[in-house]
Amino acid sequence: MSDLDKVDKRIIYRLSKDSKNINAPELAEELNVSSATIRNRIRKLEQKEIIKGYHAEIDYTKINNKLTVLFKCSSPSIKDRPKLAKKTQTLKNIVQIKEITSGSVEDLLIKAVVQDSEEITKTANKLEEIGLKVKDEDLIIEEYFSSYSKFGPKEDIEDRVVKFKKLSGKSEIADITLTEKSSISNKKIKEIADILPEECLIVAVERKKSIISPNGETKLKPGDIISLFSSKGIDQETLKTILG
Repeated sequence: MSDLDKVDKRIIYRLSKDSKNINAPELAEELNVSSATIRNRIRKLEQKEIIKGYHAEIDYTKINNKLTVLFKCSSPSIKDRPKLAKKTQTLKNIVQIKEITSGSVEDLLIKAVVQDSEEITKTANKLEEIGLKVKDEDLIIEEYFSSYSKFGPKEDIEDRVVKFKKLSGKSEIADITLTEKSSISNKKIKEIADILPEECLIVAVERKKSIISPNGETKLKPGDIISLFSSKGIDQETLKTILG
């Protein structure tokens, strides 16, 4: 569907950001339309299967110390892949399946919840019995989700700034959560000198509730919360450059 207008795009943006707490009257007020229009648009997006569901984000590791594992599998042929993906859904500990086109042999990514290494092996064996080849398996440490910001309002770029504080004079400090598409993710601090303005300095990095005192060799990762200090203030252009 290529004819999405501003209302459709904003609905998609808000629902993907927080479908639990957003409602039609709030969206209607934001977009200056009626609540009935919002409900009608949502219904049409559902009918066209652009909105395919409203899924909860579950942290299974907090349930009896369970593990989440990503199995990278290959199917015998493209023709067999959808059928095998559906068969995989019958396994009780499978929570997500993705069919992908890949330059490598893996064309199914399968996420499973397990209790221990023994269950990882059992799950791999069951996938093999279904007809898949398990090429690799990895523990999922953390997952990060973000709304498609091109569908959101320009000012929402600040929603991804956790804390924004003015200091003395023009000085400011902002705590910014990095994502996969952040321009400085997966780079060492010494490698981003040409990305950040000269007056900006990363003074701290929070990673999984631990605080890192950064140096030039510190590699920034998606999910990190960086404390960015600027003696001249942090403008929108700098935030856009960082967030991507």
